[in-house]
Amino acid sequence: SGLDDSQCVKLRGIPFSCTTNDLIIFLSPFGLDETQVTLDYQKGGRLTGDAFAIFPTGAEAQRAIDELNRKEIGSRYIELLPCRVREWEKALRSAEDAKIKLGNAPDLTNRVKNIQKSKEGTQKWWDFCKAAGHTKFDPAGHSEAFLQDFLDSIGSGPY
Repeated sequence: SGLDDSQCVKLRGIPFSCTTNDLIIFLSPFGLDETQVTLDYQKGGRLTGDAFAIFPTGAEAQRAIDELNRKEIGSRYIELLPCRVREWEKALRSAEDAKIKLGNAPDLTNRVKNIQKSKEGTQKWWDFCKAAGHTKFDPAGHSEAFLQDFLDSIGSGPY
């Protein structure tokens, strides 16, 4: 694939509410885009808590490890470690599988979970679920369309 293990970094301890965009922001000093980062998913489509990034050079990857190791996303310390390209490729496949199975649902699920971090946001979600006749409140158990309808219904916050 032309990539070398020195270019690959594993990010461990990622919050389960993390999105690809959150990773891009965290790694913003290095100018990576969505083609260079991936979250890692379990078979059922849930996040593992790991993510991977590919840097233009091994030196840039090492600089990211030196500068960002133990920095926070949300309230979680993120560990940055060297890793192998095959780990990145496996995570990419897991993300593809999650998207095939769930469409945009993982990102939408994470957006709803972020809204639920406030009492008011949680109440809006519960009310929306109840109004639709749902008794399950875990966003991961709902369709992409339902999650999008909820997000459309509440506008842009704050919550």
